Amino acid sequence: MPAQFSSSEGSILLDEQHFPMILQRWEGAVTVDVVRGHFEHSIALLERARRENVAVSVVLDASDAARPTSIVRKFIADHADEIAAQWPELLRPTRVVIQSAPLRGVITALGWLSRGALQLASYPSRVSAIRAAIAHLESVGSATPEPFDPSTYEFPSPD
Repeated sequence: MPAQFSSSEGSILLDEQHFPMILQRWEGAVTVDVVRGHFEHSIALLERARRENVAVSVVLDASDAARPTSIVRKFIADHADEIAAQWPELLRPTRVVIQSAPLRGVITALGWLSRGALQLASYPSRVSAIRAAIAHLESVGSATPEPFDPSTYEFPSPD
């Protein structure tokens, strides 16, 4: 079952069934509390990756995300810096699916705010981002996820 963190404004769903690939869907305007829950859960996944000696490949689908507030952006950047400092070998880059020009600008700004620790690569579709994530895992010698077709992948229901 995927992990979901939500408020009335927005949500983040984490699908870890293809670990060490982690697929995320951000929808609406996430709050600091939603992002905090996401980061806490992500730290547990990074600890698992370190124990298993594998790199993590993250795909973040922001196709239905709203532009986060400046407070949320700062929270993301600050916590991304902390995580990158603790697990530099595990998490580079996060592949972000963005179809909105204003949101693409926010993603660029998050990279700057995080003092470069948060490495984000933009992709036009979930399929291309997943393919890049699989290629990344293969290139660093991490086990690739069980075979699944990126062109038919759908996020699981959180229920």
